[in-house]
Amino acid sequence: MYTAINTSAEEIRVLTLAAGKADDDIHCTLQTTPLSTARYEALSYVWGYSRSTRLIHVQEKETQVTENLEAALRDLRYDDQPRLLWVDALCINQSDGEEKGHQVRMMGNIYSGAERVICWLQPHQE
Repeated sequence: MYTAINTSAEEIRVLTLAAGKADDDIHCTLQTTPLSTARYEALSYVWGYSRSTRLIHVQEKETQVTENLEAALRDLRYDDQPRLLWVDALCINQSDGEEKGHQVRMMGNIYSGAERVICWLQPHQE
């Protein structure tokens, strides 16, 4: 699912959240880009309980994410256009210790470089 990221440069992955209606499956792609030219919104959220997961599609592969992240993506998704996000659980290869350490050290720059930081607390209540 992940292509190598250049840990000697300030590169990040940006997630493109595909447009969709409320009940549509969630589809996303990842693109590596220099932090200095990236345009995105950063999502800050509570990861939630790791055993309570949902399936989404990332790079056309089924991927498990926490129930809380799935709810955030579903709630934040536009119905008519894609949305560019930086989401730590998906934009960082969590199983690559070197990359993870490098990206965590960059998080201050990642959040300050975002066009907007979204603090997501819970699903939208109707």
